[in-house]
Amino acid sequence: MDRWVEFRGLGVSLGRSEGRLVFLSWDHLGDEGEALLPESAVLWDTMIPPQVSRLSAKVCGLVIEEGGMLSHGATLAREMRIPCVVGVRLKGNVPAGTVVVVDGAAGLVRAKLTPGDP
Repeated sequence: MDRWVEFRGLGVSLGRSEGRLVFLSWDHLGDEGEALLPESAVLWDTMIPPQVSRLSAKVCGLVIEEGGMLSHGATLAREMRIPCVVGVRLKGNVPAGTVVVVDGAAGLVRAKLTPGDP
């Protein structure tokens, strides 16, 4: 049976979205990076580089391990009008491809874990 796990952080860009978790890599930021992303991708990284703005068509949320209200990733999320939560470590706790809900107003990230997930 599926179970939901919650992670609390600081909401820095309002809104709520649901998508598949992608651990951001430099491969995503190249010329063909957007093709590597699923529709409605929620990106996670320790810090979000400026190149993420190129991926905006498929990105529905950001989860950032480090930073605050005035960090580059938070500002970028507000410019892109997508929800963002900072201060959340998902890597090692939630597998890539997991359905996650990002609630920027509540500062909450919920992950839908399936049997066999950590």
